[in-house]
Amino acid sequence: MRKNQREGYSQSYNVQVVVDAEGCQLMVGQRVSDSATDAGQLEPDVQSIPQELGQPTAVLADCG
Repeated sequence: MRKNQREGYSQSYNVQVVVDAEGCQLMVGQRVSDSATDAGQLEPDVQSIPQELGQPTAVLADCG
């Protein structure tokens, strides 16, 4: 997004990727949001995993 002619562009999107940490680190889910921070993104990220893969037994996340 660009506010005016004198300012630069800002990304304004937040991309999250869910990987299988115990296996081959295959990407099993992904999401794009317009949230400025990762706060509140963990639950929707876990929900982005296809039902065919089942629910995770553990979740690991960084802190920012």
